Amino acid sequence: MIAISDEIGHPTLKEKAESLREERRNTILQAPLVKMMVEAFPGTTLVQIEDV
Repeated sequence: MIAISDEIGHPTLKEKAESLREERRNTILQAPLVKMMVEAFPGTTLVQIEDV
């Protein structure tokens, strides 16, 4: 059954995945080695995150 409501519900799966991705990206950017690389090479951006 689907019901229409004006109340705010839980985040969608897509919103959860995006939130986790952003959280992981921020954690990576805070790593000392990554910070050093960004400072050494101005304009550096994190393009892709791969699971190892």
